[in-house]
Formats: sequence, C-alpha cells, structure tokens
Amino acid sequence: MIKHIVFWKLKDSHEGKTKPEIADDLRIRITKLCESISTMK
Repeated sequence: MIKHIVFWKLKDSHEGKTKPEIADDLRIRITKLCESISTMK
C-alpha cells in the first residue's frame, strides 16, 4: 500500500526535472520515508 502511494507521488514530482534532481529527490524521499516508518514502530 505504502509503495503505491510513494510511487504516485514520485511520478507526479518528476515532471520537468533533470536526472540528477530526480536522484536527489528520490534519496531525500526515501530517507524521509524510512524516518517516518521508524517513528511509527
């Protein structure tokens, strides 16, 4: 379920971005996602 939400959010945010920006954005999102998952536990 979470994967689907993340996927759609990523898809939306990638419009009009260059590859390095996408990679950076992905890294930040994954970090934030991991943080939010660890605080949920």
